Amino acid sequence: MNYAELNDIVTIHYSISYTNGQPIESSNGKAPVRFKLGSKTTLPYINKLILGMRIGDIKTKTIKGSNAFGKPSKKLIKTIGIETVPKHIKKEVGNKVEIQIENDIPFKAAISAISKTSITLDANPEFIKKDLVIKVELLDIEVEST
Repeated sequence: MNYAELNDIVTIHYSISYTNGQPIESSNGKAPVRFKLGSKTTLPYINKLILGMRIGDIKTKTIKGSNAFGKPSKKLIKTIGIETVPKHIKKEVGNKVEIQIENDIPFKAAISAISKTSITLDANPEFIKKDLVIKVELLDIEVEST
């Protein structure tokens, strides 16, 4: 096998970081990641990046976070009455808060808008809204057995 093709079984090391170098996720220092190229078990952009690579190749690309992880979900943006926000919460755009609704697991959100009567909270991951650097090293290629 000279280069990675759709349906090959590939083994890679990868890292995802912000453009300032702050890491988000990496396989470095861990076992390499092995998957079927084109499968939905990994990020679609990583599949595209690997297509055509040869063993030993390293590719680094800067992309929009939404291209790697999908667009922000409107379901994760909620506007609530300002009177429901506890007094100890600093009500400023960009402030990070942790929310727990009834018996659900707590989740983190950022204040994205404030008015006299409401606050808008956005629980979409921060990396979706920023540029990311994705680095992939192709370690091995196996042809899928039929």
